[in-house]
Parts: sequence; structure tokens; C-alpha cells
Amino acid sequence: MNKAKKILTNVSIIAMALAVIIIATAIFGAPVFAKGGVLLNIMLSLATIAVASIFSVSALSFYNKNKILSLASLCLLGISTILAIVVYWSGFSMTILGKATIIISVLAILFNIIVSQVIKHGRKHLILQIVLYSLIAVLDVVITLSVLGVNLFAIPGFWQCFAVVCLAVFALFCALAIIGKKEVSDEIKKDNNEDKVVLSKDEYDKLLAQLDDLKAEVKLLRSTKNSSK
Repeated sequence: MNKAKKILTNVSIIAMALAVIIIATAIFGAPVFAKGGVLLNIMLSLATIAVASIFSVSALSFYNKNKILSLASLCLLGISTILAIVVYWSGFSMTILGKATIIISVLAILFNIIVSQVIKHGRKHLILQIVLYSLIAVLDVVITLSVLGVNLFAIPGFWQCFAVVCLAVFALFCALAIIGKKEVSDEIKKDNNEDKVVLSKDEYDKLLAQLDDLKAEVKLLRSTKNSSK
């Protein structure tokens, strides 16, 4: 698994670097963003591979804990990546295949995020997790309906509610990340302190005095032993 994660990490770095280089060529007049252009298709394909590789590394990280969910996440990511590249190069745009690709891609990413968080935190902070996953499910439904042509954002005040949900999801992610890091830090401190004994200064001084007495006794015994010979 470590070898696979290393390969995917390198793939994501290389793909993203190449995508950035292609975008940079637009500064010098290259027709990167021309609709249906080769450079645009290459750039989008590389960016998709980079993102998919990053989330695949995340999926592999919990493979040993739950193989089924890990493989399911990898399959969704693989299918969405292949479909996206097909859509880029075929120019299907927002046809049925294009819409299906967006829906599956969003599902793959959100599924990966939810599973990684569930495995990471387990049953800890269950209320925060339930609220977070419920809001993510709401976002997925909204995005899916929007892709299918339902203009939810035409409803007065809907986009404000949508923005609030997005901010709430971000805040809950940050909260869980901070809590998780604090718990890891506390566990490390606990492990480090398990092999240590805390003494007061008086106890420390007494131990030093006893050590000096023992050294004197050992020295005396040795001298007595030598004289008896």
C-alpha cells in the first residue's frame, strides 16, 4: 500500500505541475482556454488525474481498516476520472454523459471525504459528525438537482442558504481537524509520560543523598575486603 500511495502521490504532483505549466503558457498567448482546444483538453485531463490521485491516496490510507469502503471509493474515483476524460475529448459538454460524469464525480469526492472522516474519528464527536455528513448530503442533492436542470438558485434566498451550508461544512471540517490533532497530541504526551516518574525537589534530593550513602558503603565494603586479604 505504501508503494501504491507513493506512486499516486508522484502522479498527482507531476500531473498538477504539467497542468500549471500549460496554464502558464496562456500568458504568452497560447490558446489554452479555447473551447474544444487540444491544450484545454490536456490541461483538464491532467488536473482531473491529479485530483483523483490525491483522493485515491486518501482512500488507500484506510484500506487496512475497511477494505470494502476503500475499494468502493477507488472505484468511484476511477470511473469518474475515465468518464471526465471521455467527456473532455469527445466534446459532449452537458449532455446526459456530461451530467452523469459531474454527478458521479461529486459523489466520489464526497463519499471519500465522509468515509475518511468516519474511519478517522470513529464514534468520537458523533453529533458533530452527523451534522457534518447531513450537510454534505444536502450539498450533494443540491448539486445533483442543479446539474439535472432544476434551477434551485432562482428561489429567493436560496443561494444565501446554500452559502451558509457551505460555510457550516467548512467550519465543522476545521473543528474536527483541530479536535483530532489535539487528541493525537494528547495521546503522544500520554505515551511519553507513561515511562516517566515525576518527583518533587525534596524527593529528588533525598534520592541523591541515598545514592551518595550507597556509594560510600560500597567503597567501605571494597576497602574492608581488600584489607582482609
